[in-house]
Amino acid sequence: MTEYVVTRWYKAPELLLNCSEYTAAIDICDNARRYVRQLPRYPKQQFAARFPKMPSSAIDLLERMLIFDPNRRISVDEALGHAYLSPHHDVDKEPVCPTPFSFDFEHPSCMEEHIKELIYKESVELNPDH
Repeated sequence: MTEYVVTRWYKAPELLLNCSEYTAAIDICDNARRYVRQLPRYPKQQFAARFPKMPSSAIDLLERMLIFDPNRRISVDEALGHAYLSPHHDVDKEPVCPTPFSFDFEHPSCMEEHIKELIYKESVELNPDH
């Protein structure tokens, strides 16, 4: 697909990033976008009016956490330092991870045949009579 065709009308990010396969997920993204566009629009809710007994600092934190644009949304560090959370925030009692946490354990390190072998061995261990 040429860049002109891909960008002529809105398409899912996969197409814009030169994905080589056009899948159902791309159609779902397009359909979801159309569906959201046809929903009725409502004015922004004023949390102070909806929750009059809530402290103003709680309302401020909630509004800052619900900002759609992640570049403008409050960060975790800013939220922890926010006035509403200050009674629960103690820098000395909150550990900080010195290095980024690794999620490598979620990535499969075994091949299909190895997994089959592990399942077979476990089955034999659990059912030694068979």
